[in-house]
Amino acid sequence: MFIAVDLQPDETQLVVLHRYYAKHSQSPQYIKRMSWIESAVCSIAVYEYKGQFPQCKPHGKASTTTNNYVRVKPTEFERITEELKSKNPKYIIAK
Repeated sequence: MFIAVDLQPDETQLVVLHRYYAKHSQSPQYIKRMSWIESAVCSIAVYEYKGQFPQCKPHGKASTTTNNYVRVKPTEFERITEELKSKNPKYIIAK
């Protein structure tokens, strides 16, 4: 005997719940859970944090604990910008 299945709801009536979990690299006890709802009408996101936030540590290449690591100094960016006006980029050497 064949029993007809009800039609699926219209896409405008669908609501989808997504979840994403992440642990902090310095403290696995500090967990973030992000939940978001998607629908044709609107999207809403909620961020939840569980645990104690670990204190920020300096970057691995920082010279001292009080100074943050700077990848390229601002004066170096200025020098490169000036050289780009007269040179081909492949001939500019970062110092």
